[in-house]
Amino acid sequence: MNHTAVPDEGPEQTAPDITPADIRGVLAGLGVDSRLTTGADGRPDIRLDRSSLEQLRDAASAHGAFTIAGALEIALAEGPDNGEAS
Repeated sequence: MNHTAVPDEGPEQTAPDITPADIRGVLAGLGVDSRLTTGADGRPDIRLDRSSLEQLRDAASAHGAFTIAGALEIALAEGPDNGEAS
């Protein structure tokens, strides 16, 4: 497994590289639909539509991650009704 140094933690501390496939796997495990695309910079990008953001908010709340659920609720309230967020 590749490791990337964690900023401001010193050279001894490392964190595993997380790939878009890893993130999509976590989202799928939570029951959240996602789509893999390519961003303008040519790098992989994970897209979530409004329904997927609602699924993620509900999953976060169900798993006790109330701060994340609250942040997603704010984003949903402030975002476009039918747009996509990445």
